[in-house]
Amino acid sequence: MRARSVLLAAAAAALTAACTTTVEGDPTMSGITPTRTTPTPTAKVVTLLPKRLGEPAGIRDDALGLMVSFQFDKIQVDPKCTGKSRTKATNGHFVAITITAETGPNYDGTTLTDLNTADFKVLGPDNTQDTDVRTPAADKCFPTTDRLPVLSKPDKTYRGRIVLDTRFTTGTIVFRPGTLEGNGGWSWGF
Repeated sequence: MRARSVLLAAAAAALTAACTTTVEGDPTMSGITPTRTTPTPTAKVVTLLPKRLGEPAGIRDDALGLMVSFQFDKIQVDPKCTGKSRTKATNGHFVAITITAETGPNYDGTTLTDLNTADFKVLGPDNTQDTDVRTPAADKCFPTTDRLPVLSKPDKTYRGRIVLDTRFTTGTIVFRPGTLEGNGGWSWGF
């Protein structure tokens, strides 16, 4: 019985030696650059889903389904403002966005109650950011009746405009609402 155990151990050692590959040498000799062993700090990753005019975006609740969907119907640079107390853009240009938003049947009244202009920013063609695009001048561009109302009731469609005040006439509009967990959001070119 002992001879059999020794024989099995020897056979296992021979098989292991036959199946083992040893790599030796300098990795730079073959054109391979060794990787760093110390971790490098990572940047905060922001996930933006690019959208086109008329393409819906939305927020779902795992248990309740669709809470809010919305789409940008039109983006207009330097629109003709019709508000009674309108003034010139603080940052140089107004960008008006016509939006259609719909609340789902189980809308809770707290998920994305408005498309708050404080949650928007505008990126210029060179990715320079305008983050302070909510100004009193932008709020006065159109009468209150033209603005997108607060989303307050389930199973309802809302339509209106929001206005951003930016130095850019072309670029990307970014919307990252504070009600979203993590770093998600959407972007639209204009």
